[in-house]
Amino acid sequence: MASVRRRRIHLETRMETAQTILYALSEAAARDASPSIMTEYQNALAALLIEKIKERPWRIARHSSWYEHAARDAAELIVDKVMDMHARRIKPSMIRKTLDEMAANPLSAMFLTAAAVHVIYSDHPGEWDAFVNEGANYHCRIIRRAAALAVRRHVAGMNRFSIDAGELEDELFGMVMEEIVRCLSDPASRIWTRKSAEPESYPAKGARGMRRGMMMRVALSPEGDRLASLRTDNRLFVWDLAARELMHAWDLQMLDSPPGNMESALPEHLFFSVAGDRIAVEFATQKVYVLSMADAAVQQFGEADRQRFLRWFGAPFRPDRSESSMNDFRFSARSGETLSLDQYSRRIYDWSRNATSTRLATASETDRLMPEWMQKAGFERAVHHIAKKRLIDLIRKRTHTNYACWRCGSMSSSLSDAQCRRCGADFTRCPLGCEAGEELDFSNRWQCPHCGMNTRIAESSVQVEVDEWHADPRSGADQWSDSHDMERILEALKNASIAYKKKDIPCSRLIALKAQGKTNEDIGVALGVPRGSVDYIWSQCKKQITLTFGEI
Repeated sequence: MASVRRRRIHLETRMETAQTILYALSEAAARDASPSIMTEYQNALAALLIEKIKERPWRIARHSSWYEHAARDAAELIVDKVMDMHARRIKPSMIRKTLDEMAANPLSAMFLTAAAVHVIYSDHPGEWDAFVNEGANYHCRIIRRAAALAVRRHVAGMNRFSIDAGELEDELFGMVMEEIVRCLSDPASRIWTRKSAEPESYPAKGARGMRRGMMMRVALSPEGDRLASLRTDNRLFVWDLAARELMHAWDLQMLDSPPGNMESALPEHLFFSVAGDRIAVEFATQKVYVLSMADAAVQQFGEADRQRFLRWFGAPFRPDRSESSMNDFRFSARSGETLSLDQYSRRIYDWSRNATSTRLATASETDRLMPEWMQKAGFERAVHHIAKKRLIDLIRKRTHTNYACWRCGSMSSSLSDAQCRRCGADFTRCPLGCEAGEELDFSNRWQCPHCGMNTRIAESSVQVEVDEWHADPRSGADQWSDSHDMERILEALKNASIAYKKKDIPCSRLIALKAQGKTNEDIGVALGVPRGSVDYIWSQCKKQITLTFGEI
C-alpha cells in the first residue's frame, strides 16, 4: 500500500513539473518573449520527455538516440502549438484546458512527430510493436475526435436529411484513416540516370486524379523511352519519357485476374517487347495479357499458347537484374538519404532498367512518410483538415448524390458512367474541347484541369429538381458531336457577357480563346484587359455559363 502511495505521489510531482513548464511557456508566449527564452523552455521540455521515455516499457535501450531526437521534435511541436494558440487569440480558458491535457500526458506529442509517424505506419521489427500500438491508439483517438467535431458542427443539417450522426462519424473515421495512409504512402514511380541523384517522378507532383495508390511494378522499354507502371488498384500506365506525357492507361481489373488480396491479384511480371511496341503482364495463374501500344488492343494467352505468344509478341525484353553494373547510380530517398542501388532496392517494391543501363526505373518506396505539407501543418491539424474534406464526400454519398449531364441535364447516380445515357455526351472529355492531359473521372471530380469546367455537375437528389428544358429535342444521341457541342455553347452564350471596368467582355469570345489553349497573356491582349485580371474574368464567366445553362 505504501509503495502504491509513493508511486502516486511521484506521478503527481512529475505532472506538476510538466504543468509548471507549460504554464511558464504559455506566459512567455503571451508576452512575446525572445527566441532564446523560448528555446530554454523547449530544452526543458525535451529533457522532461527524455526522462519520461525511460519509464516506458516500450523503450529499447539501443535506440536511445532515436528517442532523444523524437523528444526534441516533440518539444518543438509543443512550443509551436502554444505559440500558435496565443497568435490566434484563443480564449484563456481554452488555452488552460489544452495545457492541462498536455501536462497529463506530455509524451503523447512524440507520437505526432515525423519520425514516430514513419515507424507507426510503415513495416517495422517486432520489437517496436508496443511503441506502435500505443502510438496507433493515440492516433485513433485524434481521428475519432476530428470526425466527431466535423460531424457535430453540421448536426442540424444531418437531422434535416434524417442522417444518423453516429453512423456518419463511424464511416468518416474509416475514410479519414484511409486518406491518412494514402497521404503518407509514396504514389510515384521514378526515372534515374547516372548524372543525377534527383529523379523524374511519374505521375508528376500535383497531377490531379493520378496520385491514388502505390506503384508496385515497373518496366522500361529497351530504348528507355517508355515507362510502364502498375498501381495497387490494378491500373497500368504508360508514359512517353521524352515528352513526359501519359500515353495509355488500362484497367486490369477488367481482365480475368485471380481473386485474393491485393498483392496476390497483382501481376507477377511486367515487361515490354524487344521492339517496345507491346507490353505483357503475367499473373500467377500463368495467364498472360498483351497490350498493344498502337491501338490499345488486349490479347490473352495461356500456358498452351507459348508459340503463338512469341509469334505475336516477339521476344520479351527481360533486363538483367544484377546490381554490379549499376553500382554507380545514386538515389535520393524520400527520407533525404542518398543511397546505392543495393541499399535503395530494399526500400522499393520493384525496379527495372533499359538495354544500355543508362536509365533505371523504380516503383514506389515501401516507407510511409509525412509529406511536406503535413509536416508544415502538423499531423493533428492535417487530420482535422482531412476530416472536413472527406465529410463533404460522405454527405454526398448519404444524400444519394446524382450527377447532371452538362449537355442535356439528365441525372445519373452512377460514378462509373463514362457517357450520358440520354444524349451520349462523353464525360471523360472537356466540354470546351481542352486537351486536359488526363482522363476526367470521379477521382478528379469530372473537372477539366485546364479550364475548370465540369462534365458532370454533382447535385444532391434531396435538393434538386430535374429540368430538361435545356436539352435539344431535335437531335438524337447519335447526332451529337464535339463541334456541335461547341456551336451550341457559343450560340447559347452569344448575348452573355461579363462587365469589367465599364467594358463588356463576351463569354463566347473568352471560351473560344480558352479552348484554343491561349495563355493569360494572349487572352489579355486579345480582350484588351490586364493579364492579371484574366483569371478573375474567367471565374465570373464560368458562373455566367452555369446560370445560362440552368445548372445552378
